[in-house]
Amino acid sequence: MNFDKEILDHFVGVNDEHQPRGIMYDFVKEREEAYERLFDVMNLKPIDAPASSAVNRYAVIQGNTVIGKNVLVAQRAFLENAVMGDGSNAQENTYIINSTLAGLCITAHGGKIIHADIGRQTFVGFNAFLNGTKEARIDIGDGCVVMPHTIIAPETPVKIPAEHLIWGLIQSQADVKTHTIALDDLADVRDSLTIGKMTFSGKGSVFIETFKKRLQNILLLNGALYSNGEKRGHAQDDQHISFNIIQPYRTGSRRGLYPSIRIKP
Repeated sequence: MNFDKEILDHFVGVNDEHQPRGIMYDFVKEREEAYERLFDVMNLKPIDAPASSAVNRYAVIQGNTVIGKNVLVAQRAFLENAVMGDGSNAQENTYIINSTLAGLCITAHGGKIIHADIGRQTFVGFNAFLNGTKEARIDIGDGCVVMPHTIIAPETPVKIPAEHLIWGLIQSQADVKTHTIALDDLADVRDSLTIGKMTFSGKGSVFIETFKKRLQNILLLNGALYSNGEKRGHAQDDQHISFNIIQPYRTGSRRGLYPSIRIKP
């Protein structure tokens, strides 16, 4: 996916000293300190979650966050005032803030969802940036596919119907017409289709079928489909992961070194 340079620089780029800058960079940088406490203490307050869900020791959970059944929250995920519907997952380096995921939703690595309502079985791709606000909330229907690196940054509320493919830069409701397509319409493509800067080549039906199978496999592996002791996945098995809690010396001549350990029968 290619963005115009002036648009991309607004969200992420480098300054004259070749240092990173932009809205996306600032968003992540402002929340870095929240992770530091996870490494400074051994015992954290337990997260209220069902027995069939797993919240990683190194995920940040803040505010009024609700974890449903069969939910997986991976390391370095950041949840604040989030509702994770049953079977949803937040993969590594994802941010879900002031948002609701209806259920069986997948937020891929680096995905950011702010002030949004995400429909059931919707996929938000790698490094997508859904940057809604309190006044301009994002509403995405059931069964949608948000392609990787998609940016939705509206000034007024945006609503995207169910079962749509979503890509590019969306800043208003008018942009929805040129940056989404109904999956049924995409399935009818036999050769190629161009909408704005997006060109799809191939058979749409094959793409959709293959993609949906891949998403179903992700849900299965993550334990989203767990029921009655069957179809276990990471959400159930990751609860038993152990972590090294031995810390290095904090002061003195051995500062920074780890103590020696001898394990005897």
